[in-house]
Amino acid sequence: MLHENKILVSNVIEPDKMSIKYVCVVTRLTSNSSLDSIFPKSKLLIPSARYAFNPFNRYSSGHDRSASNSAKWTIPTGYSTSVSIYNCLTKSKVPLVLRNKDFVTWYMCGPTVYDSAHLGHACYVKFDIIRRILENYFNISVLVGMSITDVDDKIINRSREMKQDFRAITRKYETEFWKDMKDLNVSPPHVALKVTNHIDEIITFVSKLIDMKKAYVTED
Repeated sequence: MLHENKILVSNVIEPDKMSIKYVCVVTRLTSNSSLDSIFPKSKLLIPSARYAFNPFNRYSSGHDRSASNSAKWTIPTGYSTSVSIYNCLTKSKVPLVLRNKDFVTWYMCGPTVYDSAHLGHACYVKFDIIRRILENYFNISVLVGMSITDVDDKIINRSREMKQDFRAITRKYETEFWKDMKDLNVSPPHVALKVTNHIDEIITFVSKLIDMKKAYVTED
């Protein structure tokens, strides 16, 4: 939840570099999105971008909170803006610094398309307001990438219940989602990334997390 125009900051671990990066965050983490907060889609979109807006303001279940809380935050080098963000590690406002002048990438966790949109998806209205403020008031160019979860346990179960191919189900509800966003006048993302198009990358990434002891296999 945003208060007093604050944007929270959380930590993200880069598995290749074993280092902690920081991204801007604007809403709560949902229980089934622990990997979304560290999946490096923003780097795939714009390798030269230092930061991406990320829709989380809580640590995912996979993070070691004690280790995160002990981390020290250093103001990065780059282009300073007139935007201040709230850093939940230092518990203070810090400047938003961009690697590229007047340009930022924003990775946004999109819907899991197994059913119609619900009231919780109104969060995209908040995201759109922040995006428009950055673009129209602060003159920062914002590139938005959104993930679309089009295969997971919920979708597979719904496919079995309805006796339909899961792709037909996800196409239907994804179409509904985009129509709902248009009706709400929410600006669409520049790039929509479907999970089914990136299975190999996800498997490789999760394998790295397991090798690093940052993830583990559960009974189910």
